[in-house]
Amino acid sequence: MDDVSFDLSAASWRHEHADERAYVEALAERLQKSLPDLVRLRHERKWFAKSQTLKELEVLLDNETYVLTLENGSYVARVAKSVGGVILNRKTVPFKEWLNGLSSALSALANHRLEMRKSLEEFLL
Repeated sequence: MDDVSFDLSAASWRHEHADERAYVEALAERLQKSLPDLVRLRHERKWFAKSQTLKELEVLLDNETYVLTLENGSYVARVAKSVGGVILNRKTVPFKEWLNGLSSALSALANHRLEMRKSLEEFLL
């Protein structure tokens, strides 16, 4: 690999890496605003840095917790299965699988809450 090719590859990686962090930060902010009771964020501030880095994002659902953790400069996606608040196992998954699973779980939660609200309306009215 010649020097120019290497430099272009490194520049491309840096750009994609910055995009990844920006997208994860945007996702975390959107989830935090939409589901404040279910989302926990942990930030890290380096010495003398003006901004914080998202270190961990957790979405706590009934029996699953979706976690993104910054490790060695990249986000690692995990899904933890739990019963009664006790984590039984953690599995590292590809980010796309993590995002699809989270989306499905949030849709199921929204449907459940909608059904509950309708049942309460019928009962009270």
